[in-house]
Amino acid sequence: MELFKFNMQKKNILSAILCWTGFLHLVRKRSTNPNNLIILAYHRVMPEIDDFQFDNKLISATPSQFEWQVKYIKSNYNLISFEHLAFLRRSGQPLPERSIIITFDDGFDDNYLYAYPILEKYNAKATFFISTDYIGSEKIFWFDWVVFLCNKLQEDTVIKVDPSGDSFYLYMEQDKTEMVQSCLSFLKRISDEDRKKAIKQLESSVKIASVESEFSRAMSWEMVKEMHDSELAEIGSHAKSHAILSQLNDEDLSDEVNDSRKIIRKQLSSNCSTLSYPVGGATAYNDNVVEAVKKAGYDYAVTYMPGLNILGETSDYLLKRLHVEKYVKTYRFKAMLEFPKYLW
Repeated sequence: MELFKFNMQKKNILSAILCWTGFLHLVRKRSTNPNNLIILAYHRVMPEIDDFQFDNKLISATPSQFEWQVKYIKSNYNLISFEHLAFLRRSGQPLPERSIIITFDDGFDDNYLYAYPILEKYNAKATFFISTDYIGSEKIFWFDWVVFLCNKLQEDTVIKVDPSGDSFYLYMEQDKTEMVQSCLSFLKRISDEDRKKAIKQLESSVKIASVESEFSRAMSWEMVKEMHDSELAEIGSHAKSHAILSQLNDEDLSDEVNDSRKIIRKQLSSNCSTLSYPVGGATAYNDNVVEAVKKAGYDYAVTYMPGLNILGETSDYLLKRLHVEKYVKTYRFKAMLEFPKYLW
């Protein structure tokens, strides 16, 4: 099956062929492994906005795209929650065939404004992983704030967080999107303390200390509670401050994973059994992080690494997710769900 490990363009072409020839329809009729579990990862659902000053890559779908996707999932898959997954495993029951879980990271208010009404319309469940420091506050998520600051730069800038450490240069002649994403990558690989220093330097360069924007706001606790009380939304932890957990010392790591869970349980009078690693790439967690998550009492943890989960083989604390992006066409979405190991 190495044949299927194509680049993006070839995956799109193959996905289109599989759909247009009717092959995917035949695949859906085949017997499936009851241990297979697909988990989808979304961030934001928003209408198209001109001159968007924040991280456009976090917009996973427009409302119309998301509605089509939810409707398709409900018609062709068994949509479950992590709570249901835990119940089935405790009772020794198999997963329903073609099981799938929808997840959202961060806690932007568009999750409530645009995604939640669609979930209600189709009686569809989803899990929302929230960073509790931001919920109910006026703070902009640090990564979105960085994008905003980069977009406001007027001259070449160097970020130097330590006299002997790495420097990062932001050049005005660079492609803006490339510059922004390179800056984010740099900030995600340095220590938590250095990241905060770097953001302070960016703020000094732009001379903006804060901004209010309807296009980058976290949900209120009232929004979270309304979704949770509907029983369509399961609320999980995305840590407290959206720090990269592998960059933290043991005390701060424990605070991020334990306190976020306690806050959610207190606010909702409910359990919180699942965590999503902030950023979630291969360097965002390590054995120490996984152990801290286990000790905090979580049953499951999800990464941002793509692929198919096979229960009994995939670690409950390293679950994979398929990324849903705004550029994904309907045929690619269909093919990705049928061949999650190869066409994500």
